[in-house]
Amino acid sequence: MSVKPGTWRIDAATARLTFALSHLSVRRVRGRFTAFEGEIEVAPDLTESVASAVIEMASIDTGDAERDAFLRSPAFFDTGSFPEMRYRSGRVRAGGHGLIADGALTVRQSTGTLSLDVRWLPPEDDGTRLFVSAVGRIDRHDLGVVIGSRLMGSRAVLGRNVRVSLTGHAVLLG
Repeated sequence: MSVKPGTWRIDAATARLTFALSHLSVRRVRGRFTAFEGEIEVAPDLTESVASAVIEMASIDTGDAERDAFLRSPAFFDTGSFPEMRYRSGRVRAGGHGLIADGALTVRQSTGTLSLDVRWLPPEDDGTRLFVSAVGRIDRHDLGVVIGSRLMGSRAVLGRNVRVSLTGHAVLLG
């Protein structure tokens, strides 16, 4: 299925940027970022396309105000000193259910590799609106997001592997 070359902006009204990781090796902690923007520069050859996103770290929402305050604190994300997280794809290749975008995710002052399995539905109406999904996993320790616990150590309390997902519409600009 083809996508028109050009700049596609993620539609903030329909998009959701979520994450999930294990807690105490028993349950999942789920959350989302409510403020972010992203663009996809679609090239005629899809493997030459580039995606980027900027996420406002203070917009983290796990449904628990006390936990969210801790996540924003200097002990975890330190959103006062590092207000944004950034993603930029590098290589794009065929794979998964569509394309795989191999990119760099920067949190605080650390950058780790994040590969996203990107899918899309056929463009709607006049071809200027597209539903996209991008899903990947990253090790939070690769990003320097490590906490300690006197009781069990950070590995046992909070899982290292974080599943990230972006779903929503993208709109062709111009």
